[in-house]
Parts: sequence; structure tokens; C-alpha cells
Amino acid sequence: MRRVIISLIWSMLSAAAVSAGPWPREKGEFFVATTGTYFYGLESELIQSDGALYAEYGLSDRLTLGVSAMDNLYDYTHAYAFIRRAFSPPEQRLKFAASIGLGTSRRWLDWGAMARVDVSVGRSTTILKPGWWSVTAAIEDHAVWSAPTYKLDATFGLNLTDRIKTFVDVETSHRSGSPQTRTLRTSLAWKTGRGAHLLFGIEAKDSAERLIGLRAGWWRSF
Repeated sequence: MRRVIISLIWSMLSAAAVSAGPWPREKGEFFVATTGTYFYGLESELIQSDGALYAEYGLSDRLTLGVSAMDNLYDYTHAYAFIRRAFSPPEQRLKFAASIGLGTSRRWLDWGAMARVDVSVGRSTTILKPGWWSVTAAIEDHAVWSAPTYKLDATFGLNLTDRIKTFVDVETSHRSGSPQTRTLRTSLAWKTGRGAHLLFGIEAKDSAERLIGLRAGWWRSF
């Protein structure tokens, strides 16, 4: 039990949030997010946890520099730095952006270089409440795998009040020779102070094994 508690605390302190999609970070603004998920395997009945760290800094009105790190405390780790370029003018509601990242990843005990390229599209919208949606397509090349990984992620969110946001994420991932991964996640973010949010959610993942998880985290911009 002690190891389980320590694992859960670690994952919440070192986990990552969903990226900003096509929206650039404001010039001179920092953003840091910590989120983590505590999983239960429906077939194996084992407990697992994912942890990561995500941070961004606005270099200019259209350039955002960031880092992303993730460790599931079992068979996979990644850490990379990226730069994102926004292509849409500020007044345009439909946003476009592209990112490129370089770093390293781990498969079991093997480490190797990795690269990621992605493109994002999104816009603000109003369905009962003000909200937003975004779609991101990505390709990742890891030296520890013989084939690239293809990802397609979508997010839809609503601002329920000035302090509460809710959003749904659908994520897919596929690599030749490996099971396709599908994830459905619903979350609630509560603003606790200036630039800070607490995050809570539920996650279902279908890959080599079906998993159900509880998600928690913290966001801060300054």
C-alpha cells in the first residue's frame, strides 16, 4: 500500500497536461501543468500510473517554446523540447499551428533519440456556453521502435462559469506491429486563484489491455 501511495503522489507531481493545440502562448508568458492518472487494469487487475511534465513559454506572438516529459513507471518514458509556430492572425477565429520536437525516449531499459512533428487546427465556439475545439495530427519517430507512431487527438471544451471548465479528449495512437491505442478522457478544471487551476477527471484506455483511470492535476500560468 505504501508503494501504491508513493506512486500515485509521484505521478500527480510529475505529469503533463494536454497541449495548447493551435493557440500560441502570449509573448513572455509561462505555463506549467502537472497531471497524472491512476489506472486499474480490467483484465490484469493490476494498478498502473502515468506521470509527466508539460511547460510552455511565449517567445513571440506566434512562436511558443515548450518541453514535454512523461513516465508511466513501467515500460515507457519520453522527454523532448519543441517549438510551435502559429500561422493564423490573432483576429482569425480558426487557428492553425505546427510543431517540431526533439528529445529521447525509453522502451523498457533501452534509450534512444525521438522526433515529433504535429499540425493543429481549432477555434472558439459557443454551444450553450462559450467553448473551443481542436484537432492535432502527429507523427513520432523513436529509435527504440522500428516503425513510426501516428497520433490523432481531438478536444472539445466548454467554459461553464468564470471559474469552471469542462472538456473531453479523444486520443488515438497506432504503430505497425503494436495494438492501436484509444483513449477517452473527460475532465473538470476549477480555477483556484490567479492563473491556477485544479484538474480532476476520468479516463478509459483501450490498448493491449483495457484500463480505467482517475485523473488529477494542476495548471499555472504566470
